[in-house]
Amino acid sequence: MLLGLSIALTAYGVVSAQMAWADTTTGSKSKAKQPVATAKKESGKQAVPNANSEETANKLFADFVADWMKKLEGINNANRAKLKIQAVDGGYSCCYVHYGPDREFWIKRTDSPVTPFVGFLRYSEKTLQKYGKTQEEVLQDVERVIAETPVTEIFRYSKGKWVY
Repeated sequence: MLLGLSIALTAYGVVSAQMAWADTTTGSKSKAKQPVATAKKESGKQAVPNANSEETANKLFADFVADWMKKLEGINNANRAKLKIQAVDGGYSCCYVHYGPDREFWIKRTDSPVTPFVGFLRYSEKTLQKYGKTQEEVLQDVERVIAETPVTEIFRYSKGKWVY
């Protein structure tokens, strides 16, 4: 007899769940309840790191963040490659968006067995500008930060991996 399972999503996409319980007795007066999903004992096999351990989640999140920042660097390169130079005030200028490379990240444990951790990644989104008297000078100019916005992204850890 399955007694129930409830799942709720929060504003950040974090899943909160309550475990389903099953009646494991048949015809008995006492009704012992146990979790539906129970861990199987494995004999003779080497222990595998727990996919839901904080140590494992931290290591996997560090790898995930490195991959995420590589994707952002690809976006940075594409933004630099397609500069739109415009005439302004007796010269030329261009602006483009750049992410990172500064970053800070951490994880927090949740109460959810479905999503035991959430990860936070903080970096800067910068608007960069180049200026010159000619279009060629614009391309040679050193970019200046004209706007900076802090970005915090939140990821969930589910089924042993980090998900966007």
